[in-house]
Amino acid sequence: MNDKDPARGAQQAKDAVAETLKALQRAGAKTQGEVKPVASKNRYLKPRPMVTRLDGRLDMSFRDPKFIGDVLKPEIARRGWGKDLAAARLANEWDMIVGPEIGRHTFVIKYEKRRRELHVQCDSTSFASTLRLMQANILSKIANHVGPDVVEQLKILNPDVGPRRSGRLRVRGRGQRDDYG
Repeated sequence: MNDKDPARGAQQAKDAVAETLKALQRAGAKTQGEVKPVASKNRYLKPRPMVTRLDGRLDMSFRDPKFIGDVLKPEIARRGWGKDLAAARLANEWDMIVGPEIGRHTFVIKYEKRRRELHVQCDSTSFASTLRLMQANILSKIANHVGPDVVEQLKILNPDVGPRRSGRLRVRGRGQRDDYG
């Protein structure tokens, strides 16, 4: 009956724990140690300093809205889109670059990035001839407006009069001519 006595079993367990603690203390172990953090160690290093404004309030300026240009400029530079955007600006601001008189009679067709060549089409052959004589002047205006390495050549095209009509029901004659003005 002694073996099944619950009071005696609890006493033996307490004695076993006390003996184990004494053995650990003799071996040099501490009975009450520090609990090591389980989370990352960076959290327990020194805290970051709080940036404050001159009036002592916490500075939250990183949350302020920014201009779209200030946000996009670094991304444009990082991806190398500068010359592409300059060519797009050139097409959009063509009237401002060359002036209203030339802008009224011409328009940008395309920009070849590989050759750095701008294709411009005129509304009359005579105006295209005049523009070819002014080509150096126009290239310098373009370089001043969008940058020196964007356009190297300017290709000035005559007006597009459409395809030549042919076939059985075609009236023979001189056909379409470039006499727009």
